[in-house]
This record gives sequence, C-alpha cells and structure tokens, in this order.
Amino acid sequence: MQKKRIRQAIIIGVGFLAMILWVWRYIKLNQWFASFDTGREYYCYNMGETVPFGEAKLGGEFNVAGYSVRVDACEMVDYDTYMTEHELQKRDYSGDEGIRILLVHITLSVDESDAPGVMLTSFVCRGSDTVADMDWDLLTQLNPILEGNYGIHLKDGTSKELILPFMVRQIYFRRVWNCLDQYPLYLTMTQGWITKEIALEVTSWDIAH
Repeated sequence: MQKKRIRQAIIIGVGFLAMILWVWRYIKLNQWFASFDTGREYYCYNMGETVPFGEAKLGGEFNVAGYSVRVDACEMVDYDTYMTEHELQKRDYSGDEGIRILLVHITLSVDESDAPGVMLTSFVCRGSDTVADMDWDLLTQLNPILEGNYGIHLKDGTSKELILPFMVRQIYFRRVWNCLDQYPLYLTMTQGWITKEIALEVTSWDIAH
C-alpha cells in the first residue's frame, strides 16, 4: 500500500512539473508572437537568398551590421540514430516521447563589420505555434571551428559554412508530429522593430516512423 502511494505521489509530482513547464512555455511563446505588432517591419526570405542583417538586431539585441546569412539546406533526422552514427555525445532527453534534429546548413558571410562576431545561439527556429530549441552542445560538436564557443567572428570579406541544430521534440510538436513535412518552419535572424526570417524547406528526411 505504501509503495502504491509513493508511486501515485511521484506520478502527480511529474504531472505537476510538466504543467508548470507547459505554462512557462505558453507565456514565453505569447511574448514571442506579441513581438509581431502592427508598426514593426517584417521580412521573410527564401532559402538560397543571402540576407543581410543590416541595422536589424540579431536576437533583438546584437548589432551585427555587415554580416549576412544564407540557408543552403535543411535536414530532419532522428536524434538517436544520428548521434549514434556520427559518434556524437548525447544529452539526457529521457522522458521525451520522440526527438528529431533539424539541421540547418547556413553560410555566414561578412563584407565589412565592426561587430565582435555573431552569437549563433541567438538564432531561433519557430513554427506557427511553437519553437524548436537549439542544442548548444551539439552546435559546438558539429562546428569544430567554434572551438567550444557559441559565437564566431569572421574576417572582413570571408564566409564560413555552419550547421545550426534545433531539437524538434514531440512534447512540443505533438499536434504536427506525423505531418511535419506540411508544417511551416522559419529561421528567425532578427527580432524587435525589424524582424527578418527565412522560410525553411526540409530537403532531406531521415526519421524513424
């Protein structure tokens, strides 16, 4: 009887924590989508287009004028399969029903800039009603040039190919989990008064069904 009560208490506790997490994420998402108010400038580009940051701010706070981004390709892969095949260090995502990784291949370029660099973790991948979080550890594993850092500085007139890994977790994408190929996703470059996004098109699928 005592074990049963303990088990019930654990289940209730886990459910309560899940509810808190859901409420917190709901509030954050409302704040995020509220940024698209009337009067603000919004621009959406396609993959393959080179998009300059200009005076718009990366993540709503970093001035990286002179830099530009082009999305070259997108892959959707199964987390466990990909990490195992490439012998990468996994994070503990125990409890998640399913995890996929959206690998966004970009070319970061700079003409001439006084900015100290670009903080890659400020890029956001969003859908119409949820957000895919970037895996910071995987970011550094996939991009050895970062040398363990989350940002990068380029010399004027140069460019680098990079991979941005976003975690597509079933707990947040439950409604569209089985039809992600029809769900619009965007790479958000800048926020604030000027929002610039690139519409993503997944060009390669390697996921478990």
